[in-house]
Amino acid sequence: MIWEVVTFRDITKRKQLEKEITHLAYYDHLTDLPNRVLLDYFLNQEIEKAKLTGQKLAVLYLDLDRFKIINDSLGHSYGDILLKKVADRISQYMPDHAFVSRQGGDEFTVVLPGFDSLAELMDLVDCLVDSFTDPFVLKGNEVHIKASIGISAFPEDGETAEVLIKNADAAMYKSKEKSGT
Repeated sequence: MIWEVVTFRDITKRKQLEKEITHLAYYDHLTDLPNRVLLDYFLNQEIEKAKLTGQKLAVLYLDLDRFKIINDSLGHSYGDILLKKVADRISQYMPDHAFVSRQGGDEFTVVLPGFDSLAELMDLVDCLVDSFTDPFVLKGNEVHIKASIGISAFPEDGETAEVLIKNADAAMYKSKEKSGT
């Protein structure tokens, strides 16, 4: 007589845990937007596509003006709610093919692959800036906040993810200086 032994193991919980760990590695825990690790991967992929196709690619670096005042005056729980609402608003005003991520703190990055013209890009940025004229409602309190935005474009302002992000960040700081924030 031949005996066969078959062992079954339910790995559903392990697979779910692996999925959760992967999500934590690539997404911001507060806003659920992609984090810097995923941004770097995506941007490098889009740069390679742009090199092959000759399409334009822009990186927007966005920083909330006077965010520290919200945290200091209302508390960090209000700051967290504001960051979530800002993430939603940015995502709402960007086209479907845009990649919106949170760098950390009150900084966000948007990758816009395949825009047709500088005028189209500027219209999109103006629309995003205008979206900040509407207040954010935090636990019944209206909060007005603005954002400074810096822009870099491939290949004019850099040919690597690191350089494009650095140049967009530098442009954002110039924008802050001009507005006095």
